[in-house]
Amino acid sequence: MDPAGRGLLQIVALAGKGAREARFDTGGSSSAFTAIGRMVFGPDVFDRLERLRARITREQRGGTELDDVPLLQELAAEGRLVGVPLPRAVAFYDVGVPEGYHGALAALT
Repeated sequence: MDPAGRGLLQIVALAGKGAREARFDTGGSSSAFTAIGRMVFGPDVFDRLERLRARITREQRGGTELDDVPLLQELAAEGRLVGVPLPRAVAFYDVGVPEGYHGALAALT
């Protein structure tokens, strides 16, 4: 937790997307959080995103989104990523995967 008492969490690592990275090793910690919601970045993020985009090969650009996870992983490794935990449990559905999409549909019916 934030030593200054502002309710912030220092993010030390971020799991990647995809089936191969579906499990996140908490390193023995008793908990892990899921990043959802909105993010706020400084102006240097645009240069970083351009560098990440440049790493994507021409073939990948046709069907690959410019994923923010590598950027967030870099910021976490530099100690520059913080999170604000929500005060209560919130239903979360990752609609980018079939299970999450079906879960969200089931919650609406």
